[in-house]
Amino acid sequence: VADRKAFTPSTIYWFEGNVGPGPDGMLYAGNDDFRVYSLTPEGELRWSALTGLHIWGAPGFRGDVAYVSSFDMHVHALRRSDGATLWRCFVGDFIASSPAVDDEGRVFVGAFDGSIVAIDGDRGRILWRRPTGGPVYASAAITPDGALCIGSGDGTIRSLDRATGEPR
Repeated sequence: VADRKAFTPSTIYWFEGNVGPGPDGMLYAGNDDFRVYSLTPEGELRWSALTGLHIWGAPGFRGDVAYVSSFDMHVHALRRSDGATLWRCFVGDFIASSPAVDDEGRVFVGAFDGSIVAIDGDRGRILWRRPTGGPVYASAAITPDGALCIGSGDGTIRSLDRATGEPR
């Protein structure tokens, strides 16, 4: 980040987001400078894309898309080849969790307002929202049998149907 060419109003430049290897072999990492970075395995900058606030999670992937959650309350769909924004989906509160993406193209995140949200990965529209009793910092996992599992600040790990959000 010492060679950054673009200004952001952030005063911190920490890589709090996890580095995630993409299916293309490139590295993707979110930063507190409101940007997500794409790097070659040798550390060469490919591109950076601006979101509206800090990025704490690792990106999720499907096809040529990287899905990035941000504290700007949006999930961002970025084209992996050049970082262009394909869409942004407003979730309604801060998002620290890393997106999980299923084979049908649904993107799942948790938000600080205590909700678990499913988003259509092609269109960027919310499919369903499941409230919990506490903020959701955790990242979702998709189990081998197809359930969506995610923990909440209310002390509960939920197993949900990916299509409907109903408890399993």
